Amino acid sequence: MKVMKIRKIFILTFLTFSTKFSALSLCELIDIAMQSNQEIKSAQTNYNLEHISSKTLNAVYAPLISFNSSVKIPEQYKWDTLPNKFSTGISYSNSFPGGGSIGVESSYSFNSMKFQENVFLSQTPDISLNISQSLMPFWIQGKLKDPVKLSLKQQELSDYYQLLQVKKTVLQKLFQTYISTLIAKNEILIAENSITLYDEQIEALRMLKNQGVGNQSKILEIENSKWNAQQNLMSAQSNYLGCIQNLKSLCCEDFDENKIEKKTNIDFDFLIQLILENVLDPIEESYKLKIKLLESNRIYEKQNTAPVATLSVTPAWNLNTTTKENWKTAWEDFHSPDSWSVSVGINLSPMILGTAKQNKKKYKLNYKDAQDAYENYLQQREFSKKQYEKILNHYREQNEIVSNLYMSGFEELKDYAEQYEKNLISKLDFDSVKVRIENCKLNKENIELNVWLYEVLVRLNDKK
Repeated sequence: MKVMKIRKIFILTFLTFSTKFSALSLCELIDIAMQSNQEIKSAQTNYNLEHISSKTLNAVYAPLISFNSSVKIPEQYKWDTLPNKFSTGISYSNSFPGGGSIGVESSYSFNSMKFQENVFLSQTPDISLNISQSLMPFWIQGKLKDPVKLSLKQQELSDYYQLLQVKKTVLQKLFQTYISTLIAKNEILIAENSITLYDEQIEALRMLKNQGVGNQSKILEIENSKWNAQQNLMSAQSNYLGCIQNLKSLCCEDFDENKIEKKTNIDFDFLIQLILENVLDPIEESYKLKIKLLESNRIYEKQNTAPVATLSVTPAWNLNTTTKENWKTAWEDFHSPDSWSVSVGINLSPMILGTAKQNKKKYKLNYKDAQDAYENYLQQREFSKKQYEKILNHYREQNEIVSNLYMSGFEELKDYAEQYEKNLISKLDFDSVKVRIENCKLNKENIELNVWLYEVLVRLNDKK
């Protein structure tokens, strides 16, 4: 089913990399969101309902059958007494593609009257056939498909695109929030690493001060840096908890935030290619479909506001008035109708009222609005793509810089490790370099995460 296609693309994509995540992986979060997210559920329900309407044609061409009966009962009525009046009737009508309809009505009635000691009945059987046809059916307009069926199919497709868009939006938010979660977690580690190093430095300086060689201003300077790191830690923790809450809201499920583990390396290019391969833009398709829907409705309007030709055929029987006891006698000689009534007409009301002209003006305005909205969306999407490309290029540049810094720092750390093993430098000096390189590595990971995020956003706003 088309509705499940996009879900399978994303789920199968991330299943490829599920072994690279510990605890609750991105793949699992996506699967939870696709199953539990309320917006997706609501959009799925709307699509299912529209699918049912499309299959049943929304009962547009369903036959209409009605039955009625009435009786007038005299005073002091007994069950063996004949009613004063009785009538019953049944009607059937059915519409057909192209603005045509057929209807059949039949009825039977009698009146009873008392004259002296006898009760007489006057009977009236009746039947009529009515046919009508629009003079501008869709095939006269050069169209092969019934606009009613086409419109319902297009509406179903519109709800399908809406479902895809909701899924795409939820997935995009999930990507962004997941990356923000990992970035916040790295920022927590950076702040904690810095605080630990500042504590070591402060302790060492206080020991030197106790020995009479310390510098109080240096201690205050580091304590101030520690305070800044603590503020950064609180901010990162707040961001992290906010991201976790957003993940829970998107997944509509409560889970332990400790399950969100730090990611390992992923082949970003391959992942992006798998995620976005052959995935259409539901919003663009919805705009194009709206234009087609207006065209279908226009055909239907022209069909419904055209003059309507009608044909009515009514046979008539004359049944003689007879006594109550002999009422069946009139039916014994029942034969072909005594007369026929045939009438032909054309209803010009839509033309006289100017409905057709009004609908034409509305169609032109709505069509222009739909085209303008489509063009504006394409321009907005292109603008968003360029903005994301600028940010992406910025992060790529930063990634190159921090990668060089990390490689240089990694070589520097090797030298410091050798010097520390030979007792040429203190543990504090070695820890200072180690923390700096570790934080550089975490910053590099954060930049790589942003590169991945904006690569996805660029592709999502790219033309298909």
